[in-house]
Amino acid sequence: MHGQSTICGLLLLVSSLSVAQDRLQVVSSTPLPKSIRARLGRGLRLGCSRDGGTLAALSPKVVGKDVEWTHEIVALTPGGTLKARIDLDKVLGAGMANIEDFAPGPDGEIYVVATRIWEHFERDQSGRIIERSRVRDSTLWLVRFNDTGQFLAKTQIEVDYFAYIRIAVFPSGSFLVVGYLSHPTPPGVWAEEKLEPFSGIFSRDAGFLRRVELPDTVLVRDPRINWNVWQTTPMLADDGDIYVVMTGEKPSLAVVRADGTVYGVVGLHIPDGFLLTGAGIVGERLAGDIQAAESPFTQYFVESDIQSGDLILLHSLSGLGPLSGLGWKLACPTRSHGIIALTPEGTLDTLMASTEVDGNVH
Repeated sequence: MHGQSTICGLLLLVSSLSVAQDRLQVVSSTPLPKSIRARLGRGLRLGCSRDGGTLAALSPKVVGKDVEWTHEIVALTPGGTLKARIDLDKVLGAGMANIEDFAPGPDGEIYVVATRIWEHFERDQSGRIIERSRVRDSTLWLVRFNDTGQFLAKTQIEVDYFAYIRIAVFPSGSFLVVGYLSHPTPPGVWAEEKLEPFSGIFSRDAGFLRRVELPDTVLVRDPRINWNVWQTTPMLADDGDIYVVMTGEKPSLAVVRADGTVYGVVGLHIPDGFLLTGAGIVGERLAGDIQAAESPFTQYFVESDIQSGDLILLHSLSGLGPLSGLGWKLACPTRSHGIIALTPEGTLDTLMASTEVDGNVH
């Protein structure tokens, strides 16, 4: 019943906004290699490569009680075939590594920000291991690979103690880091770590260039809201600038130039009671997926104007009503107003609007 009221509320709001609507259909579905299908999870991170392909972090491996590390990335062609598979374990010289984020770089490169995982052992008098622990190092590393996954270089990033970070790469090879500086609590003191918003531009060899002052509507003071962490996502657009999007109930957008200038700050209009959970930019539009805040089984895709933040198109999912798109995860918007999405079943689906568009609802 609650789900029905949420849908009715959405339709009423859309009606009042006179937003164009259409229905998405699956026009192609490509099964991914079996080794990848088995590793797709709900926490999967996705990105777009410059050629319209998909970058994805495979699901974490469990290395201890309630401790998980993500160490693998795959690059898929626009047709869904495997182009590169990158395993960060051993690359940093610690045996294990955790991927914090990744993004496409110039000339087909793949930028990865990762940390080392150190393993510690306690032994008894006979030398037998009685306890094993793994600790995440606070130092961040930038690791670059070519488009086929071949290792190119690794460099330590000059700022330590990052948390919840995201990156995007400018055409020059410098990159923007958006996230938080983590200030650990003293030993023996129980409290949540203090988070300080941070955004800055680093050179291709990970040297710090300049701080970027993002508004607190885009980089909030504390991303922990109702036990969730709403992260800011930077994405390179066609104009060579990076568009930084804050997800959640009150999403917003800011544009960052390579010299650190911030402009074009707008609020992104989405229906009341919904959350923006993912976004991608192509041309002059932002495509995103929204889900009902109190009913995660209701999913729609939206298109917004990146200049004004106005909602210009609502994509519903044809076939089974509000449950038809359950689990589809936005990978990339296409230039033909389509959406490429990954499914829990391990397929890369292309969703396109049906030939009939519902038009504006009044």
